[in-house]
Amino acid sequence: MATRLVVDLDEGGLRRWPLDAEALEDLRWYLEDYLIAPYGVYEDRGARIAARLPGWGGDVFEAVLPLGPARDAYARGRDGGELELVLRSSSPDLLGLPWELMADPSSAAPLALEAGGLSRSLATVSDDAATISVARGRLRVLMVICRPAGSRDVGYRMIARPLLERLETVRGTVELVVLRPPTLDALRAELAAAIDAGTPYQVVHFDGHGVFLGAGTGSGGEGALVFEGTRGGPQYVPARTIAAALRDGQVPVAVLNACQSGAVGKELEAAIATRLLAQGVASVVAMAYSVYSVAAAEFMTAFYERLFAGGTVASAVSAGRRQMARRSGRPSPKGFLPLADWLVPVHYVRREVSFPRAVVARTPGAPALAEALTAVAETAHDPGLGPLDPAGGVFVGRDALFYDLEEAARQGKVIVLAGPGGTGKTEVAKAFGRWWSDTGGVERPDWVFWHSFEPGLASFGLDSVVTEIGLRLHGTEFAALTVEQRRGVVLEALASRKMLLIWDDFESVQSLAGQAPGLDDAGRELLRWFVQAVQAHASSVLLITSRTPEDWLGEVHRITVGGLAGHEAMEYADVLLADHPEAAERRAGREFSELMEWLQGNPLALRLVLPGLARDEPAELLSQLRGRMPPSTEDGRASVLAAGIEYSYRHLSESGHRLLPVISLLGGVADAAVLGGFSTGEAVSGELNNVPARFSGARKEDWMMVLDEAAGVGLLTGLGSGLYRIHPALPGYLTARWREEEPNRYDAARDAADRALAYTYASWGFFMDDQIKSGRAGVSFEVIGLKRRTLLTFLGNAVDAGWWECAQGIAQPLWEYWKSAGLDNEAELWADRLRRATEGSTSAEPPVASPAGRLWLFALGVLGELELLHQRLDQAAGHYRRMAAAVEPDTTLVPELQKFYLANIYHGMGQVEQDRHRLREAQNWFRQSLPLSQELDLKPQMAATFLHLGTIAQLKKQFPAAEDWYGRASALSQELGNEQLVLGTHHQSAQLAQERGQLIVAEQRFRDVLALARDLADIRVISNSLHQLGMIAQFQGRFAVAQEWFRQALAISEELGDRPGIARTYSQLAVLADMQGDPQEALAWTVRAVTQFDEFPHPTMPTLPHNLFVIAGRVGMPALERCWQDVTGNPLPPEVRTYVRPAVVGAKVRRFLRIKAPADRPSPLPPSD
Repeated sequence: MATRLVVDLDEGGLRRWPLDAEALEDLRWYLEDYLIAPYGVYEDRGARIAARLPGWGGDVFEAVLPLGPARDAYARGRDGGELELVLRSSSPDLLGLPWELMADPSSAAPLALEAGGLSRSLATVSDDAATISVARGRLRVLMVICRPAGSRDVGYRMIARPLLERLETVRGTVELVVLRPPTLDALRAELAAAIDAGTPYQVVHFDGHGVFLGAGTGSGGEGALVFEGTRGGPQYVPARTIAAALRDGQVPVAVLNACQSGAVGKELEAAIATRLLAQGVASVVAMAYSVYSVAAAEFMTAFYERLFAGGTVASAVSAGRRQMARRSGRPSPKGFLPLADWLVPVHYVRREVSFPRAVVARTPGAPALAEALTAVAETAHDPGLGPLDPAGGVFVGRDALFYDLEEAARQGKVIVLAGPGGTGKTEVAKAFGRWWSDTGGVERPDWVFWHSFEPGLASFGLDSVVTEIGLRLHGTEFAALTVEQRRGVVLEALASRKMLLIWDDFESVQSLAGQAPGLDDAGRELLRWFVQAVQAHASSVLLITSRTPEDWLGEVHRITVGGLAGHEAMEYADVLLADHPEAAERRAGREFSELMEWLQGNPLALRLVLPGLARDEPAELLSQLRGRMPPSTEDGRASVLAAGIEYSYRHLSESGHRLLPVISLLGGVADAAVLGGFSTGEAVSGELNNVPARFSGARKEDWMMVLDEAAGVGLLTGLGSGLYRIHPALPGYLTARWREEEPNRYDAARDAADRALAYTYASWGFFMDDQIKSGRAGVSFEVIGLKRRTLLTFLGNAVDAGWWECAQGIAQPLWEYWKSAGLDNEAELWADRLRRATEGSTSAEPPVASPAGRLWLFALGVLGELELLHQRLDQAAGHYRRMAAAVEPDTTLVPELQKFYLANIYHGMGQVEQDRHRLREAQNWFRQSLPLSQELDLKPQMAATFLHLGTIAQLKKQFPAAEDWYGRASALSQELGNEQLVLGTHHQSAQLAQERGQLIVAEQRFRDVLALARDLADIRVISNSLHQLGMIAQFQGRFAVAQEWFRQALAISEELGDRPGIARTYSQLAVLADMQGDPQEALAWTVRAVTQFDEFPHPTMPTLPHNLFVIAGRVGMPALERCWQDVTGNPLPPEVRTYVRPAVVGAKVRRFLRIKAPADRPSPLPPSD
């Protein structure tokens, strides 16, 4: 057993933490974000950070073990053999730092990778040794998987599935059970039942999210894990409650994969882990950063292997880290790249735990664990002949879809998994069957029943399904029953026992032309009766895969199968290209990422296209998919790619064959209305003569018939309202057919169709922009989101071709959509591209009266708005000044157009000055803008100006004037039916009521605003409304409610990267802490708020430095210096010290003279701006 050296960090054991905030952020970025896009500067940055890890480790080592008694004790421990270093503190924040970096400069490996390892301990609890008795060679693990956002949880990765693949390599038996449903009550019941059965769990593994409860982080707020509530939705369960459940369930070890991104998240893991220790959990293994699921699975496998070999939990954690370091390749767009994520797993210890009765010898002749894991990772499994075995021996991804299936199985008993051919429905169903078989989803592992409805097979119809199940359950005696008896027996078994039925290829039940006939009406009615019986009475689950939603089955749960998530598609690419090492270099550039984006994670498209990288460059493959060059046929890849599509395509009518090839020009979604405008020339009559003859004259109704027909055979997916999703492999196939049918005219016809479609989408874009401004923003944004990829394709084409008016028509509604959805980066990239394209190589503005000049002004206006949103006010003003310099002296502009531009420019300058809190200057700019808008009858612009003038009056405390301006804005918005403007007026009206102290009125108004903002998907107004509701609850003394509102607002601001929004909420959390009598926590939040900006004081939030001034006067300069160092990792800047010194000195004088504040208590912090 290793010698243990305990270093008390609270008793002078730490001179100072050596890594500043920038280094900690670099470490987080390296571990969590680097491999998402390891190209260019990011590749260089990742390599630089990796090279700095040893130096950081040495710095941490010197800080913890400087020369002296502690270093001497460490040296003696090393000389005696294995050494476990335990860092102890009473501060969760301190324990939460990345101590695993520690590296003795004289040693070859960091301390965390050595046999004894490195652990953390809470100073307030005992750390006595303990031995836990378990059955020989067996460990039981309960997995709690809960993601409250379900498939909306971007990047969700399930640890359990890759872990299951690897557990076979462990010398003992790890029985992994998934908690269903993932509720607190179910956890308590499952642990209690295990004790009653004499088979308690040794490990409970939480895979989900964590949050902070209470006003602050660390000691100011308690960590909690997110469970599913008994009636659905999230339930935030404090760590102390979970610890009590684990203690009652006699569970010695907890594993945490509970993450929360953003600034709050870096303390969360430590807060939860230390609370579990304090409440009695013996040992906690946690992931300090987000970790790749494959890496976590390898860690856990080595962890369990070491426990079966007799090791302690501490040594098992070290063994897991070493396995991660040994196999450090992690998936990326370039293939597997090395990542030093061995420092992510951390160990918190209260009492050392080992399982001596679980020790078992490794099977003689079996490979060592490292070799076995390498074999699992590098080779596909034997494909096998069983119905649930994966095609090709491998299945990748679909974690979010699995979660949706789990959730659907709790809500209803029949699930239809629908999607076009090639999306992988069958493989998902098979993998889900294996998952339930392996994790306790069914009562017995063999109670997963697979049935294929392939046409032409003998086993077709309900009775063959029933017979198959009955014979498996009851043997040959079942054959003696009548047909009715068989159906009754099987339905009773499904009602009383937990099984999983999978029906594949169910679309074949319906007849399709050109294939074997489906069931007759009576046969389909029998199936529908059986499905409804299962839905109404069964405990079992029926999972159906089909190319269609099978609406005729009635009310069942339906899930649409789309593409693999981005990281899953990259992992699948690793599998597909494993036998093609020559393709590795072709993954190194961004063109590969563009190819992957085009394929949309479609498994069939990936499987058929990516092997072509063995010969072709990614750009060539992408051109083939887009139909820009003829497909290569050397390896038969094109014919294989087309096979599945050809199967469905031959069922189309003559009109379908004639019209559908134009789909090859679209990017993701087809719109019958747009295609009708394209074919008839209704949208842009000047382009009608250029529409190829095969497409000319088809009306919207004709297109609806063709697209419905294509959706009926699985080539498209109907989305409603005349919209259809396109299979990613379909454009390439249609291009090949078009080229084959018109070899001499294809290139000219395609170019003509491309141009006509671009102008048709421009006309549609101008229409959508009018719709947004006239009151149909919510529906418009939804449609734009669906068409976004198609719109960007034609926008790029228009920019490259110099079709400036066309580009503007497409860009205008996209900008409104980007703004509402918070897609600022995408908006900025495109606006800058438009600016550079119109300026040309000279970087000079084009004549503003020209189409290029109008597009240039639009691009600069977008860039100005973006700078305003991010409070980069000097840059925003620069854009508006440049626009004004071009427009004001231009005599070639039509006067009305010149006034239109100036109205917008002056309005933007007014916003800049308003945000600078220069209200007189702002008012002057708005009063210059308003007459121009009124003269041109620009009612949306007038309403927006009224709102800003009302805000200025409100800031001046001129409430009647503010109310008057808001009333004028509201009346005009209502007249226009403009939802966005209505939203703005309601929001400002709610703020006015709040500032007047009418809190009940204000709360109701903000709730109305929140509901409308959610309908419109306006993410920024949602965040702001949540923040304001938090302020109202705070003023009313409902602190817990206020903190929950602030938490929701903060999550959105962090997702958007909205630093002003983050700072505003941090500042309000400081006020909340101050009101609850916690000045230290208030100081910490204030420092976090202030440091969101590079400039101090920042002009847009004047209360922030004032709050720091006030609270520094209370706590004193030494406390401020310590807090600043703790929060930022840097010393207090001189300009901040100078700013707060008068408050600190004044406080000292008042204390010396024993003068109290007028209210006989410290003045409260004012609310945030």
